[in-house]
Amino acid sequence: TCSKSRTHSNVSVRAADCEGDTSTGECPSRSSLDSMYGEPSQIEWARGYESQPKEFDYWVEEIEGKIPVELTGTYYRNGPGLFEKGSDAFRHPFDGDGYVTSLAFAHGRAFFRSKFVHTEGYVAELEAKRVLFRNTFGTQRTGGPLENFMDLKQKNVANTSVLVWGGKCLALWEALQPYALDPVTLETLGLDCLDDLLALGLPFSTGSSFVDRVASRISGERL
Repeated sequence: TCSKSRTHSNVSVRAADCEGDTSTGECPSRSSLDSMYGEPSQIEWARGYESQPKEFDYWVEEIEGKIPVELTGTYYRNGPGLFEKGSDAFRHPFDGDGYVTSLAFAHGRAFFRSKFVHTEGYVAELEAKRVLFRNTFGTQRTGGPLENFMDLKQKNVANTSVLVWGGKCLALWEALQPYALDPVTLETLGLDCLDDLLALGLPFSTGSSFVDRVASRISGERL
């Protein structure tokens, strides 16, 4: 069976989609994917750069089937949600500001909520209506090389992952410390150093976190 999955043209390729000899654990090539699903159009590709500037909170009323009353808890997601400030467009989707969503289940119902992580950079650029900081994947301040030369400070976009641990909801990014959120309202509480266990300016985790069973604590893969 195919041990990996890839995404092509917004379609997730599962093990059942693999054809031919899959003993090597490889999924279909791009040419075989194109033959199955068609080559992605520029319009589909451009959707990866579409911003979602609004924040939401509402009860989910349109449901297929029925939510079990025994299902209780909250499902969180995090990813880039805003790809421009004013007329300044970001150069890559991964430079987008973190946008956390939650889907809370209780008593057979579901409540959806979404909010941007109000990082220092997000708030400053929202007020200025332009890019003020360099980003990891190519976004720079206007002004060209002279304006950005020797500018080593990067914007913490808090858009890689989200983790609930010790009563805290943490929006993670690979290069700097996490931002703490209220786990219910998703309001941003500020940078979190994990009770001074994390040095200022150091990341807590990459996007893929794991549980250290020996120490009974959450750890992050070191870059």
